[in-house]
Amino acid sequence: MKLRILFLLLLSASTCFGYDVVLKNGKILSGAVVKENQEMIILQDSEGIQLQLRQNQIDWDKTKERNKKAEPAAIPIEEAKPVIEPQKAEVEKPQKVEVEKSKTKGRVYTKEDLEKMPELSIVGTKESAEEAARRNERHNEKMAQQAEDEAAWNDEALRIDDQIQQAKESYEYNKSFCDKVVPDYSDLRDGGYVIRTVEQYEEERRWACGVADDAARDLKKAEAEMEALQEDARKKGIPPGWVDPDRIRN
Repeated sequence: MKLRILFLLLLSASTCFGYDVVLKNGKILSGAVVKENQEMIILQDSEGIQLQLRQNQIDWDKTKERNKKAEPAAIPIEEAKPVIEPQKAEVEKPQKVEVEKSKTKGRVYTKEDLEKMPELSIVGTKESAEEAARRNERHNEKMAQQAEDEAAWNDEALRIDDQIQQAKESYEYNKSFCDKVVPDYSDLRDGGYVIRTVEQYEEERRWACGVADDAARDLKKAEAEMEALQEDARKKGIPPGWVDPDRIRN
């Protein structure tokens, strides 16, 4: 008889609050299904809190798999035992039942939980005007700080990109002059009336080669600096667009 009572208690606890809902982000919520329609499902946990979940946030394949229950094993009925004399009988202590009940205790969901889990809402929760004002103030502060951070990353990305573009232009212009070993007649003219000698042209060509070499080093350094900035942004979880010069300028 004791075994039958215990089995019914355990079965009742698991049936009431043992339905698990698996969300697409991997989180698992447990409770009793209070309501379900095409848009949402409402669970009630053991604390009486009703949790409203949107249907499109639920991984139904994993939810169905998780809630598959094997057929309950038959519990053999004990053979009748001799009646114990009253003076030797022990007082029953429902310790095991209490332990099993404690396993069904639900968690308490806070406002922080709701902020971290946008797919979850608590039915019937209301916030005061003061709480709403504080929440809006925190949101505005967060957005202002985010805008300030984005501007700082944008400025640094544009600064480095300007160096890259300047180095590229200097390199391409001077390298094309450096590569002309044999000058054309037009290369010897400096304006409408001044004619360069071959020696003057060669001196300017060598100077252009030196400038091109310097520009190549500056270009390599600036490109490495941009790569380091973008890697630093990736490690810190900064949106890629914050350090993308093309996106910033457009």
